[in-house]
Amino acid sequence: MINSEYLEPLLFALRPIGTITSEEMFGGDALYFNGYLFGICYKDRLYFKVNDATREPYLHAGMQPFAPSPRVTLRDYYEV
Repeated sequence: MINSEYLEPLLFALRPIGTITSEEMFGGDALYFNGYLFGICYKDRLYFKVNDATREPYLHAGMQPFAPSPRVTLRDYYEV
């Protein structure tokens, strides 16, 4: 689980869109909205789920994919 000093304000900031829940995953926290996994908090960084339609702005901004270890990279999640 990540530092609660990071997670709690993040969950509060996302509150206007609805109830966000979190669950430990990959040594961090998975973020869910209506049961849909949309983000990952890992080492005080936030990653959002992307798809072919939403990936380009993250790449253009130089954001990195989620890589919880040197041999594992999840290219469906990019740093915000």
